[in-house]
Amino acid sequence: MNTPVTRVRLRRKPTLPAALAAAGLSALLSLALGFALRSPAAAAFDEALGAAVRGWRSGALDAVATAFDAIGSTVGFAALTLVFAGALFALRRSRDALLLIAATVVAWVLNTAVKNWFDRPRPEADALFAADGFSYPSGNATIAMALFGFAAAAFASRARSPGGKTAVRLVAALAILLLGVSRVYAGVHYPTDIVGGYLLGFAVAVGLSAARRET
Repeated sequence: MNTPVTRVRLRRKPTLPAALAAAGLSALLSLALGFALRSPAAAAFDEALGAAVRGWRSGALDAVATAFDAIGSTVGFAALTLVFAGALFALRRSRDALLLIAATVVAWVLNTAVKNWFDRPRPEADALFAADGFSYPSGNATIAMALFGFAAAAFASRARSPGGKTAVRLVAALAILLLGVSRVYAGVHYPTDIVGGYLLGFAVAVGLSAARRET
């Protein structure tokens, strides 16, 4: 006598609510840090770490920082967004491509709004190049985290091996880190500007990455 096979329908994990909660918390932490910028602890942190990073200056690293400034410019981020989106369209991942574009746009809009809210002046340290706008949070850090974070999630899902997924994520993490550190090195941002930007960009990346997994 054949035993009937019982099929168990597995429920999808409720990733979207958890991701939205994480995104909201990250955004709130970015705002909380903005309100704490005038505290002695924040000032001491910025002074000590900023001076240490600027102490690395050399001709070669100055050139690297200038190159990352070009990458993190409006034109640079726009070009990267179009390249990544084009690759996703070529892979027939049109929804991921549109969400990636949204990641850049939303990160830019949020960063502009928060910058204008806190209107923090740029550092008075000797800067390698000119930078306009307010200082907190860093636009480069915000957009880098949102763009590269979402791109890593989208492209890692296409990798055929665990090693490939890890490689995609490591490249994205390195790009995010270098884009942030280079701004402190160049003297155009405080370290807390970078942290606040990362938190704001993380909120965008996590929220949109969760949205892509729900369909």
